[in-house]
Amino acid sequence: MRPDLEVIARGRDADIYRIDRRRVLRRSREGRRLDDEAAVMNHARAAGFPVPDVEEVSADGTEVVMEYVPGPTMAEAMFAEPASVVERCERLAGLSVALHSIPAPAWLRPGPVEPGPCLIHLDLHPLNVIESPGGPVVIDWANAARGSARVDAAVSWLLLATGGDGGRGLGVFADDEVCDAAVARFAHAVGEWDMRRVLAAVVAWRVLDRNVLPEESAAARRFSEDRPAAGDA
Repeated sequence: MRPDLEVIARGRDADIYRIDRRRVLRRSREGRRLDDEAAVMNHARAAGFPVPDVEEVSADGTEVVMEYVPGPTMAEAMFAEPASVVERCERLAGLSVALHSIPAPAWLRPGPVEPGPCLIHLDLHPLNVIESPGGPVVIDWANAARGSARVDAAVSWLLLATGGDGGRGLGVFADDEVCDAAVARFAHAVGEWDMRRVLAAVVAWRVLDRNVLPEESAAARRFSEDRPAAGDA
C-alpha cells in the first residue's frame, strides 16, 4: 500500500483510504482476510443490490480496492434532518426486504440463531448506508452470512432501538416520539410479529459481542422483554 494515502474512515478492524476521485482502499488493521467480504459484495451487486463495486483484492487478501461512493451516511443525514428519521427508517426497511430476496452463495458461513437461505448483513443500520446521489448504498459487509431474513431484520430493529451511545438507538438523532415512530415504522415494514419470534435469541447472541457496551446490552434486554412473541405474553 502507498504510504501517502489519506485515511477517510475507520471501522472496527479496517481502515478506508482514498486512492483518487473514484476509488478507495479498505485495509484490515489486524491482517484479516477480506476475500469473502469482497466476494459477498460482488454477489449482492450481481443480484442488483446497491453495494460499492469491487475492483481488486490484494494477493494476501488484506486489502480491497473498491468504488468510492460520495455522500453522507444515513446517520449523518438523520443528524442534519431529525424530522426525516421516520422516512429514512422506511428506506432502511426497503433495503432489508430487498437484501433478503437474494439467495446466499452456498460457500458463505451460516448466520446465528436459526438457519436460512438468505443473504444477510447482520449490521444493517444508518451508519452503514451511504446516501449517494444515485441512491442508498450499503457498506461494511464484514458480518455477512447465509441465514434467516427475520434474524437479520431483528438485528437491525434492535440496533435502531438500542444500539450505540449507551443504548439510545435513534435517540441520538431525534426526540422520543419521532424515534418510537421510526422504530415502529421499520418493524411494520419488515414484519414485527415474525421478528418477535427470534428477538430474545438475537439479543442473547448480540450481547456476546465484546464491542457491545453494558448499557446497550441492558437496553437490548429491556427491549426484548417488552416485546414478547405471540403466545409468550
